[in-house]
Amino acid sequence: MRLNHDCIRDLLLGLEENLKYNQSMKRGTFLSLSNLSEYDKNESIYTLKKMVEADYLKVKFYNTGDFFIEDITYSGHQFLENIRDPKIWAKTKAAASDVGGASLSVIGDIAVSFIKQSIGLN
Repeated sequence: MRLNHDCIRDLLLGLEENLKYNQSMKRGTFLSLSNLSEYDKNESIYTLKKMVEADYLKVKFYNTGDFFIEDITYSGHQFLENIRDPKIWAKTKAAASDVGGASLSVIGDIAVSFIKQSIGLN
């Protein structure tokens, strides 16, 4: 399965908006987030698992298929801040597609470079 960068962004934005402090989010609630409505269940869960591997989220998975999302990590918040702005995100995606794709760390770096340009630091 291919990792969908738009799904990553929408997932993080949805969790930031709906995940409450000291409360975990159950599988059903996660799958019903409006930010994820354009993605199928498997793509959303696959993206969630990759975000855990990237250390952007803390999630407890169970053998039953259930899971509880506990938190967005500091790294996850940093990444989201860099890709939050729709204009920066559009430029970042375009730059990544010019080279045929990019890893999450490179996407973060591209976004940072556009942010720096927009405030005159380059």
